Amino acid sequence: MRVIVTRPEEEAAETARKLAALGHEALVAPVLQIRLLPFALPGHDFQGVAVTSSNGVRALSTVLAGRHDAAQWRQRRVYAVGGRTAQAAHEAGFVNVLAPQRTGGVGVLAEFITSDADPRKGPLLYVSGRDVAGDLAGELSARNFSVTQVTGYAADAVKELSSNARKALVDGTAGAVLFYSARSASAFFEATSEIHGKIRDTDVRFLCLSPGVAAMMPETIVCERVSVAKLPEESALLDLLDAAAGGGSQA
Repeated sequence: MRVIVTRPEEEAAETARKLAALGHEALVAPVLQIRLLPFALPGHDFQGVAVTSSNGVRALSTVLAGRHDAAQWRQRRVYAVGGRTAQAAHEAGFVNVLAPQRTGGVGVLAEFITSDADPRKGPLLYVSGRDVAGDLAGELSARNFSVTQVTGYAADAVKELSSNARKALVDGTAGAVLFYSARSASAFFEATSEIHGKIRDTDVRFLCLSPGVAAMMPETIVCERVSVAKLPEESALLDLLDAAAGGGSQA
């Protein structure tokens, strides 16, 4: 089955490899372009750093490049939202990386940090994107932590979908579209606004990481063509492909 991957380029390449291993053809069509933003590292002695995506890790690594204290920063504890972000932190040279065992976004991460860190031992640094889905800083502040939030990257919506993905949507050869965030779903339908009618007339399925992502489907898409992963993680999202190939639905 031909599957359109809407993730940013770096993440999409990894997903494409997983799809190929499952026997599917990936059409990489990022709807968000990641742009790292410069920021100054505050001078506080942070007890740890929180990151909610691999882009936050990349942003921090970029700022650390060439700094005399980069090695010290890489010794600090890094709290990652999940396994993939934790892996990115390890690969970037951070040696003390922790992530919660269960998935669930910033709420679970805030609980996890609270169980490991002590508000009395110093502030936390949170490297976030310009647009965030949750309020990690607010949740941690409610737990008596002092949090400094810096914006390390922006995710800019593309104006047009890639030509191969657009063609597959129009001619009906695309079997499914993968959505990992509400923002990417919104950007996808904005970039394809001129062909919504043609998309409606095909059998393409829309597979969503969470109910919040599914809520971004326009009214022209009937609910039978929308499926939601049982857990907010990529493996659960890819599990939906079997049902999509068979024409079934799963919510």
